[in-house]
Amino acid sequence: MPALHSISAALLAALITCAPVSAQQQQDREARPGGVMIVIEGQQVIVNGNVRGMTNSDLLPTSQQVRAITIDDRVRELVQQLDEPDFTKREDATSALIDLRVENVQFYAMLEHGELSAEQRHRLLGALRERIVNAPRGALGIQMDVGPRAAMDRIGVTIIDLIAGMPAERVLRVGDRITHIADEPVFSSDDLIALVQGRRPGDVIDLTVQRPLRNDAGQPIRDDNGDQQYDTLKIEMELGDAERLNDPRNPASHTRLDLDRRREVAAAEQRYGDIARPIQIAQP
Repeated sequence: MPALHSISAALLAALITCAPVSAQQQQDREARPGGVMIVIEGQQVIVNGNVRGMTNSDLLPTSQQVRAITIDDRVRELVQQLDEPDFTKREDATSALIDLRVENVQFYAMLEHGELSAEQRHRLLGALRERIVNAPRGALGIQMDVGPRAAMDRIGVTIIDLIAGMPAERVLRVGDRITHIADEPVFSSDDLIALVQGRRPGDVIDLTVQRPLRNDAGQPIRDDNGDQQYDTLKIEMELGDAERLNDPRNPASHTRLDLDRRREVAAAEQRYGDIARPIQIAQP
C-alpha cells in the first residue's frame, strides 16, 4: 500500500473550512460521516470523521418546528455582525449571542434557513454550543433515595434530606415523595433531574407531592394491609441554582442532563457543520 504523504496544516485548515450546504446535501447530510474525506492514490483518509455517526439528531428541533419559528430582529442583527471585517466586532457579536435571552430554536432557524458565510456559521454554532452546555440549571435542593427500595416504587422519588439554603428546605419535608413535575410523571431520580435542571434558576414549577400521614404521636398512619398512607399535595416552587450543588470531586454530580447537552451539541455540529467532501490529491 502506498505511503500517505504529509499534508501541511495550512492545507488541512483550508479543507476543513465550513461552507453552506445545498438542498440535496441538506437531505442526506445526517447519513454522511463528518470531517473531510481525502483520497490519496485510492486510499481514503478521514480527518476528524468519526463524529457524525455517533450523535442523536432526535435531540434537535425538526425542520417543521424550525420553519414555524419567527426569528427575533436582534438575533438577525447580531448574526450579520458575525461577518464584520473587524475582529473585535465579530467577538462582541458572538458574546452577545451567547448572553441573549431568546430560545435556542431561533439559532437553529438561522442555521437552517439563513444565508450564512463560513465565518457566520462557525461562530453561530460556537455560540449555540456555549448556550447549550453552560446554560444555568434549576435545582430543588434535595437528596433522593436511589437505593433498592426506591426502585420498588411504581412512581415518584423519596426525599431523604434537604439542602440548607435551597428552595426545597422551605416547603418540602424528608419523607415526601415527588410523583410529578409540571404534570410530567417522575419514575426515577434521573427523571427528576432532567425535568428540574432543564429549567432555569428562578423558574416556577408545579410539584405533585405525596406526604406521609402521621398521627398526633408522630407515628405513620397505615391501612389494613400495613401500607403507609399519604396526603397528595400540589406545591408551587421557585427553583434555585444547581451550581450550588456541584461537587467537582464527585463524578456522580455529572448528570444525565450534562450528557444530553453534549449530545445535542454534537448533533447540531453534525447537522449544521461542514459536510465531508472528497478531495483528490495526486501523488507526486
